[in-house]
Amino acid sequence: MLALIWLDLGGLGARLAASPDGDLATALLAIGFGVTFGFVGIGYGVLIVLPGLEPPRDAPED
Repeated sequence: MLALIWLDLGGLGARLAASPDGDLATALLAIGFGVTFGFVGIGYGVLIVLPGLEPPRDAPED
């Protein structure tokens, strides 16, 4: 997120700097990024790490 603002991709940094509510907009952007990448971490843990566990013995094999 900081790279997007600092590099001014799409004019995001300039808009946040010029806005009177730039601090609020930056905080909302940070919350959105945190939630999104938090769920990416959860998905990684569920889809990549957990499948390494042994399946139950009575589970059908594919």
